[in-house]
Amino acid sequence: MITLYDMAAATVYTQAWLADADRWIFDGLPAEIPTGQGRGSTGPAISVRAHGDDRRSARYDSVSRTAIVRVGSLTWTVQDRAAADSMREAWRHIADLAPLILDRLAPARTRRNRPSHR
Repeated sequence: MITLYDMAAATVYTQAWLADADRWIFDGLPAEIPTGQGRGSTGPAISVRAHGDDRRSARYDSVSRTAIVRVGSLTWTVQDRAAADSMREAWRHIADLAPLILDRLAPARTRRNRPSHR
């Protein structure tokens, strides 16, 4: 689970997957890699608190023939276009919703956090 706390975090994470300059990385993957019977992915669970100051990168690893997307210390390794397309679609959806949700969650100015004019 990745919790995005602000638009800066939403931008960093969505651009890690959606930057036009990196599209070729995903387009070069094979369409789909077959998985063996009963070899479903049941990797570890992770929770990330994203505040938007992480560095992002995406690259193609020619040795393993995978796309590698990294934001901060979190790294995704993607083996085929089917996986990449589903991740990119999810991040497109987040990019569309983030301004609607995160702008609403911005702290309202109250008496306690209003700047003083003294």
